[in-house]
Amino acid sequence: MFDLIKRYVAEKYMQFKDGQVWFGKERLIFVFSAYFTNEYLVGKELGPKYPMLMFIAGKKEGYTWVQQHGMPFMKSVTAVVRLGIEILNTFGYGTYRTVKVDDKNGFMVMTGRSTMADDIRLVRPSAEPVDFMLGGIFAGALQYFAKTPLYAVETSCIAQTGVQECLWVIGSVEAIMAYVHQFSPDKEEWAAYVLGQIREVEKELETKGSKQPWSI
Repeated sequence: MFDLIKRYVAEKYMQFKDGQVWFGKERLIFVFSAYFTNEYLVGKELGPKYPMLMFIAGKKEGYTWVQQHGMPFMKSVTAVVRLGIEILNTFGYGTYRTVKVDDKNGFMVMTGRSTMADDIRLVRPSAEPVDFMLGGIFAGALQYFAKTPLYAVETSCIAQTGVQECLWVIGSVEAIMAYVHQFSPDKEEWAAYVLGQIREVEKELETKGSKQPWSI
């Protein structure tokens, strides 16, 4: 963490002023992981659409992240993803790495261990993946470059009993389903359900007039 902070302080991109920590034009805050865990467990009880709303919120954040932080430094999606992973890893959101990045076609596969998922496993093991917010962040970041609607499906998650790593497939609906069909055929029904639910919630939000510039 200190090496990362030292580097960005030297570049004057991270600053300490007014008693706060600024990264670019945004303030950094530190939140206990238990907060995210409890929020998800409570929100999930409200209905199946809550995780999809988390995905959509994460997607906006991922898109905005690249727009505000990635582009001042670099224009390569691989470099921006590396920066994002470094920030997530350093500030305790988990440990992540890319398995596959296809800049041209807007497709990515990521794996790692989510802090929130690990906490949920300890509190109340889940029968299904839980990292919808992270999936949205990854999809939003990649969508900035692809300029076409992208999604993400977490096919395995350490919140589930016996699972050692989380894995996300990010890309178009067709690309995700093709990848899952080839490498995780037992997850096809789950992937189709998640993608269908996300698109349904997106349509509901658009009907209510909440379409944003980041939504292509």
